[in-house]
Amino acid sequence: MCELLFFVLGVMLGGLVMLVVLCGLQLHRVRQYEAEIQRLRRRK
Repeated sequence: MCELLFFVLGVMLGGLVMLVVLCGLQLHRVRQYEAEIQRLRRRK
């Protein structure tokens, strides 16, 4: 029973960590696209 509890807790914590990492990567990508748009607007 204890092993099952540790497994469930590990899966939950691992999922939470991966969620934070993926959200951070998406935010970084959005900022890059916004910077590119601003750069193209200034070039006109």
